[in-house]
Amino acid sequence: MIELIINDALEFVRDTFEGDYSGHDYFHTLRVYKMAARIAEQENAD
Repeated sequence: MIELIINDALEFVRDTFEGDYSGHDYFHTLRVYKMAARIAEQENAD
């Protein structure tokens, strides 16, 4: 269920920021998500 929510959110971001070249695009969001997931894992977050 969580994976579906995350995939839907990433799809929404990709569609929303398509063509945005300000630096806060889909790939920026993906990097932030991956870093947050890594920090959460290290901190034993749920």
